[in-house]
Amino acid sequence: MPANLNMRRKIANILHLLPAPVKWSVILTCLIPFVQGCNTARFLHPEKGETLLVANKIEFVTEGKEKVKGKSFLLEQLSQRLQQRPNRKFFGVPRPYFYFISLDSTDKSKTGLASDRTMRRKLGEKPVFIDTSLAAKTVELMTTFMQNKGYFQTEVYYKVTTNKDSTKATVTYLIKPKGRYTIDTLIYQSKDTAILQILLETADASFLKPGAPIDIDLYKKEVSRITNYLINNGYAKFYPQYINNLEAFDSSNTALNAKLILEVLTPSGKDKHEKFHFGNVYVYQDLLPGQQGWPPPDTLINGIYFASGGKQFKVKRKTIANIIHIKTGALYRLEDVEATRRRIASLGIYSAPNVKSLENSGNPDILDYHIQLASNKKWEMEVGGGLSYTERNGPGFSSNLIGLTFSPSVRNRNMFRGAELLAAGVDMGAELAPLSPDSILNSTDLRVQTDLIFPRFVEFPKVWSGLSNLIDNRQLYDKLKENGRSRISASYNWISLINNYQLNFFNLSFGHQVRLSATKRLSANQAGVELLIPNIVEGSVFAELLENQPFLQRSFSKQFMSGFLFRDLTFIYDQSILGGNSYWYFRGHFDLS
Repeated sequence: MPANLNMRRKIANILHLLPAPVKWSVILTCLIPFVQGCNTARFLHPEKGETLLVANKIEFVTEGKEKVKGKSFLLEQLSQRLQQRPNRKFFGVPRPYFYFISLDSTDKSKTGLASDRTMRRKLGEKPVFIDTSLAAKTVELMTTFMQNKGYFQTEVYYKVTTNKDSTKATVTYLIKPKGRYTIDTLIYQSKDTAILQILLETADASFLKPGAPIDIDLYKKEVSRITNYLINNGYAKFYPQYINNLEAFDSSNTALNAKLILEVLTPSGKDKHEKFHFGNVYVYQDLLPGQQGWPPPDTLINGIYFASGGKQFKVKRKTIANIIHIKTGALYRLEDVEATRRRIASLGIYSAPNVKSLENSGNPDILDYHIQLASNKKWEMEVGGGLSYTERNGPGFSSNLIGLTFSPSVRNRNMFRGAELLAAGVDMGAELAPLSPDSILNSTDLRVQTDLIFPRFVEFPKVWSGLSNLIDNRQLYDKLKENGRSRISASYNWISLINNYQLNFFNLSFGHQVRLSATKRLSANQAGVELLIPNIVEGSVFAELLENQPFLQRSFSKQFMSGFLFRDLTFIYDQSILGGNSYWYFRGHFDLS
């Protein structure tokens, strides 16, 4: 047995006797110099096909002046098709090394064996031996990917290089793109003449334009575009499966372009797709589990039928009717169904509703809707607290502070039976200075916050409608009316640094918030006032500090800030990119006071 292996076994037996934090610190500090002589290859048997995969490479092979656009993206996507990846390393040491040495049980105690199992689980990995069948599978997947991106003549192959002992191998995948095909012409086809007319009328919005690459991702976007348009224009039972795969004809291997046919199929046994309109809308609250049949409606408000079953609706029925986007007689739009579901769920007093459609018994192209509401608890209470430690240095100030916080809060999801949310909370805190010779209490703070949030846009006065008329653009105003919420907020904050100062903050605001899109949010305080009343203890250390700091002195003077008709505006943009691996966030704030 090699001497260096005996040495490592002795070290391992010593390490397991140490406490866990000390053991891992020693490993991290000393591992690299001790394992410089590590050689995983000595555990291998190349004659049995045990050749470690140590690296994968992907290279493009081009001819003449051929250039590959978006090479970085393609390389990243191709690397995701790799069916075999080399072992990871731990501080430069291949993890199979730890796997192999942990298998040696010679002259080891039970504790040593337990330590080896821990090493194998935490640090080791089974060796990855090169498998040419997996390399061939990778070639197949890479070829398919490149063809789906428009490189129809692409060639992919691999080569394996090994060291002289045949214990380590590198696989290099070579990609010959041979040019990317583009769209010459896109021709729409369908036996359904009404849908064919729609396809022709909306062709300007197509993702498959002449000159664009014949890319499967563009095809998927086109399928999504057509589907979304149709299901929001009456075709309630249209599905992406009705859109056939692209068919190419009259292609040119010289010009690298092709004419394409995109066909929309019809349902089996039919020559056209059905077009639907909204029928009656029925709303039920807290139906019993397993209840058979629908309770009869007893109230009609704004064209919406309500079935109370003799019980009062938790939220005023007019409030519910106003947020239902499904209108009797209107052309079916999935967006209206989803907007209804979102708006009801956003009330808070109800969970996500069960929205069920049924074909009208007398008219099969009419869809009646049954909306089942399930109530949430009206009141919600929470209590929180915390403990912290702070070290603060400075003349006249205590150090080694212990912080205590206590934060009770209460929420009413239906304050005035209009799904108004009242949220009130109190934050209380104190900092204790156990080593202070003067007072154990160093500082205290108290914050009381109350918010009343309306589930709708409340315009007072008519600022936003007047602004939209002034600039001749009602887009934002319509968004506020459709999805906006209004809010009244009031807060009081008291902070006291014992024997130095007390601060009193008052805040009152009225504003709105709206989600403009999936990535954009807007919050605006239409009116608001803020008041700061400080009280500096004369002769205190802090008072002496202010005398030499005029800027800080102004910050601790009485202040009153206000804004009417418009107080401040906050815009937030957030979006995930690169498949969710990265995230963009932007926040802009404008204040006028």
